[in-house]
Amino acid sequence: TLSYFYLCYLEDVISCVYYVVFFFQAEDGIRDAQESRGLGDVYKRQAMDDMKRVQGEEKRIQEVYAEVRDTWAQYHRTTLNEELETTVQRRTAEFEEIRKAKQDLHVAELQQLEKLQKLALEQKKTLHNQELAALRDQFSQRELLNAERSKMLLAVQEDAARASRTLR
Repeated sequence: TLSYFYLCYLEDVISCVYYVVFFFQAEDGIRDAQESRGLGDVYKRQAMDDMKRVQGEEKRIQEVYAEVRDTWAQYHRTTLNEELETTVQRRTAEFEEIRKAKQDLHVAELQQLEKLQKLALEQKKTLHNQELAALRDQFSQRELLNAERSKMLLAVQEDAARASRTLR
């Protein structure tokens, strides 16, 4: 937008200069000290001079316009490249932040899963120890029962032996 206003201002300045130069040169032409060859010759000469001057000014205006246009195009290209680079840097930083956030989230999820796995493993270990203790209790009770059974069997055998001795 700055270069657009610069172009408009430049065109206005060139138009003013063109008008002032044309006006004063036209006035100077009318008041030339040359010998008059008739009013038609003066106006023809002025018209030819004005035509050459206008063509020269038009050529200079076109050159200035082309130069300003090229300057503006270069400025515009530079501005666009700077904006593009800024955008790329900003987007790269955003992507890096997103990647870092995802990585942090992934690490947090892994830590949570590790805690849950440790908790589940401890629960299984506790349950296993309880089942093992219950099996040991059962085994010791069976041993006691087997010992009692053996004692009872010996007692029955002794009673049977005593009874058979008494009967005999």
